[in-house]
Amino acid sequence: LISGEYLESVRSDQRQAQEYGIQGVPFFVIDGRYGVSGAQDAATFVEVFGRIAGERTGSVDAVSA
Repeated sequence: LISGEYLESVRSDQRQAQEYGIQGVPFFVIDGRYGVSGAQDAATFVEVFGRIAGERTGSVDAVSA
């Protein structure tokens, strides 16, 4: 901490969090586009990952997973 070796990296992370509008933890940014705030159950993450998979493959089934 005293050396400040990672200070710029931390500041960069802070700027990115502000850009995303993050105001609390936990907060997950998935694929650089989806934000999941707070402690969520596994189904929420499955839905987000399914949506991303559907976007990448053009599959409607993956979006509704």
